[in-house]
Amino acid sequence: LIVDTISRFLFIEGFQVTSALSGEEGLKTIRKAPPDIVLTDIKMPGMDGLEVLRVLHEEFPTIDVIIISGHGQMPEAITAMRIGAYDYLQKPVNFDDLVITIERALERRENIRKLRQTQEQLYHTQKIEGLGILAGGVAHEFNNLMAGILGYTSMAEKMADPVLQEKARD
Repeated sequence: LIVDTISRFLFIEGFQVTSALSGEEGLKTIRKAPPDIVLTDIKMPGMDGLEVLRVLHEEFPTIDVIIISGHGQMPEAITAMRIGAYDYLQKPVNFDDLVITIERALERRENIRKLRQTQEQLYHTQKIEGLGILAGGVAHEFNNLMAGILGYTSMAEKMADPVLQEKARD
């Protein structure tokens, strides 16, 4: 069975692999422990690969789906890509191409994760910068108010000093 062959090959290549023989079985497994990547054939018993792709795209939009199918099914390949498949590979599957496709998908996922982390850091930095600008503005306004208060306080002290009051009369 091709499922066993691909599963064993990917396991030997160092990937963690869980396999299912139908779309329904695969979805049950995915719902319990969502993987990073799903490989699915278009033609399967019961639910076909395109329907699995639609469900995954709705329920798990971050899972990359690689469609595997036989020759001469270009309309299905186009449909799969439009629905949101990460890539489409034809049977017989070239295992080197499969590994490269999986590694590209994993690298893309990592790049997206890093991008989101960088965006979060930028947002946090912008919030702190905004608070700094706000605090600087508040401090400036406070200093202006304090200058006026200190000026009037100094004038009031001088007015209360009898020696200065005498000089003011002269």
